[in-house]
Amino acid sequence: MATTNNSIPVMVNLLQELHTNKEVSLDAFHYGDNYKRIAEDLYKTVQLIGGYGVNLNEGGLRTVITIR
Repeated sequence: MATTNNSIPVMVNLLQELHTNKEVSLDAFHYGDNYKRIAEDLYKTVQLIGGYGVNLNEGGLRTVITIR
């Protein structure tokens, strides 16, 4: 996984938000130019954890990850 130590708190917060809201939206305005990489890392992390159906939807200026 390409996540650096600096982004671990971001990943933890996103995992908590995803667990609570069943959806997380990332964009360059809130997460900087690396938002797509962060979204891919989050998607892979949820897949590794297992127990969830996870979707990654990239469109326009944001990426949305949902779980079910």
